Amino acid sequence: MSDVYQNILDRLFAKYRDSPNILGVLEILSDPLQDTNDAIDWILAHLSIDDGVGEILDAMASWIGVTRPPAQETRLFRLCRDEEVAEDPDNLHGLAPDDLSSGGYLSADDGCVSKSSPGTYVDDETFRLYIRAKAATFRKRATQEVMFNYILQFGIRSKLAETARAVEIEPMNYDDLSLFVRNYILTRGYRPAGIRLSVKLQTESSSEI
Repeated sequence: MSDVYQNILDRLFAKYRDSPNILGVLEILSDPLQDTNDAIDWILAHLSIDDGVGEILDAMASWIGVTRPPAQETRLFRLCRDEEVAEDPDNLHGLAPDDLSSGGYLSADDGCVSKSSPGTYVDDETFRLYIRAKAATFRKRATQEVMFNYILQFGIRSKLAETARAVEIEPMNYDDLSLFVRNYILTRGYRPAGIRLSVKLQTESSSEI
């Protein structure tokens, strides 16, 4: 990291180096200039998806058309059939005991915007998933390799069923993708020209790959 104060001193003629008036002016100027220089150095060191934070990450995402989505509610109800409850000895469908039944919200197909923190947006770590996914497919054709790479950016394993004009994504586990992420993939993520993208409607929580 460069030192603004020392750089200015080195550029002065030798006979002015020890002038108390000049040194006094430089001491006043060097603090704000040093802060500016440090800020520029910090920004330049964080111009990547891995290192960028906050508004810097927002700016990088905007270069490829990605915007930060709203934060999603984590306390959600899940509706299920009676037979699913009867066949659920491990309580995987979330029938919580009384001390944990503090309420929640039903999620729509496009997710559920946070009720506990309204007006907030997804954190940087989550936002990086969406940026990487778009970057992995930016201006690329919907080949099998590109599609697999796209889905892997969301941290899931899946298989793809392809036809001439359609690609269907089948996650290994239904619960790997929230309703919001499913909707994001189909409506705001990769939109290959002339190809219809869909997520398989699974009737069970797990799907064998």
